[in-house]
Amino acid sequence: MNDEGDCLRAALLLMAMSARTAPKGKGQDSIVTRIVLKEDLPALAAAMKAFGEKHDLRFFIRDAGNVAASAACLIIGVKGQETLGINCQGCGYSSCAAMSEACGEMEESVSPFLGPNCIMKVADLGIAVGSAVKRGTKNISGSKP
Repeated sequence: MNDEGDCLRAALLLMAMSARTAPKGKGQDSIVTRIVLKEDLPALAAAMKAFGEKHDLRFFIRDAGNVAASAACLIIGVKGQETLGINCQGCGYSSCAAMSEACGEMEESVSPFLGPNCIMKVADLGIAVGSAVKRGTKNISGSKP
């Protein structure tokens, strides 16, 4: 790898670490990160395009082009079907146990995304993405923390 590639990888690792260490509901971490480097981007872009076409999600098709044109990609996700046991009902179920039971009853469907998801975990994902973006812009702009 060259110096630019090393710097890019270092920036992505810092962004992934920022996502991982962002505040989480009850301090329970369900964030998942993956770094995709240049050599694997064509396969990711092709999978995104196929997914977008299959489910008529045009933004996946658009973003597949953006991924294909990138030097690397940081993917941040969350295990949203894990619960925190706080029974807040934000997921639409009466308790975390009821949501977990509903998750177990879900079958493969025509919907592109599985649910239900714990609203606290979805919030954790948003905070993690925001933390990663903030770290990335600091790396790029050279501004001080």
